[in-house]
Amino acid sequence: MFWGITSCQKETDLAASASSQTQENIPTLPSTPTVSYTSYTIPPGAQYCEQEHFEAISTQGIAFTVLFDSSAVYSTKNTSNQADINKLYGFSDNRAHHHSYRLYPYFGGDEYAPHKITVKIREEAAAKS
Repeated sequence: MFWGITSCQKETDLAASASSQTQENIPTLPSTPTVSYTSYTIPPGAQYCEQEHFEAISTQGIAFTVLFDSSAVYSTKNTSNQADINKLYGFSDNRAHHHSYRLYPYFGGDEYAPHKITVKIREEAAAKS
């Protein structure tokens, strides 16, 4: 197992602390910056995430980091749809250079989410060109 944490604690202290915590509730050390992600959920039988809403934006690019959990793994009912591409996150100018809008996670194609699908996204500072 690889730990990306630097600390002055004894290894046995870290192991005892980690074993008493759940995977989602591991304490953050003071030297580690807090990282905030927004969770997007596509309910079973749906295509659009629950957080979908119209949001006009003014940007020429976005940068983001995504965390997938096991809910992002699925098999389609029709095996020929397995290679279909779903929308993750982004924006569209709708071929009009003065209007852009944000695109949210979407389970696309001719099938619907087979179960609850959750992805976590953190927007990063946009890269300067």
